[in-house]
Amino acid sequence: LSSLRSEHKSLLIINNDRMLEVTKLSIQLGSVKEKIEQLNSKAKLVSSVQGLQDRKNDLQVEISALSDEMAQIQGRLASRRQSLERSISDRTVSLIRQDYDYETAFSVAKKFRFSFQDDMMLVDDVSRFSASSEIILKNSFHLALLLESLADENMRYPRILLLDNIEDKGMVEERSQNFQNVLVQALEGYKQDFQVIMTTSMIAPNLEGTPYCVGRFYPKGDHTLEFG
Repeated sequence: LSSLRSEHKSLLIINNDRMLEVTKLSIQLGSVKEKIEQLNSKAKLVSSVQGLQDRKNDLQVEISALSDEMAQIQGRLASRRQSLERSISDRTVSLIRQDYDYETAFSVAKKFRFSFQDDMMLVDDVSRFSASSEIILKNSFHLALLLESLADENMRYPRILLLDNIEDKGMVEERSQNFQNVLVQALEGYKQDFQVIMTTSMIAPNLEGTPYCVGRFYPKGDHTLEFG
């Protein structure tokens, strides 16, 4: 009995030690599993951050490419604008120089500058002329715009011109008639569709009765609208 008791006691000690070891291992296993889960979460976060970083890098490359493309487009637009302005200015100079000696500055004009933003037109850096000369300058500029749109198919400008003020501001008959002929000659030869409407009570004799005229001529006292 004593021997069996000793053996039983020994077995109990051994089992308790094993259970203690198993318990310790279980605790360690749980701790390791928790660390693994934490590391997995961190790995997912790192992967997500890396993915966002890669996306950021891709977007930065795309932004740089678009910025370069925009810079190139802006450069081409600036060059295109300068080319158009230069051509329109040359056309305007050519037209006003045909005004003969009614305005000395026009007959010797070398350059013409304009700004839509500043509502400004300059002939050789001069902006103030007689009222009738300003009418000639304004309408010559509008005609130059039409001519440029006919010559340049990429120019976005309506191919229609309405001139209803050519005889304002004390315009003399000979000067008005000269501008009428300048306009007709400038537009000869263009095959594209366009339309020019000019009102005048001083029709040039060589244009009267031609296909350019619409309707009959109304002399003074003969009105287009009769009342009573």
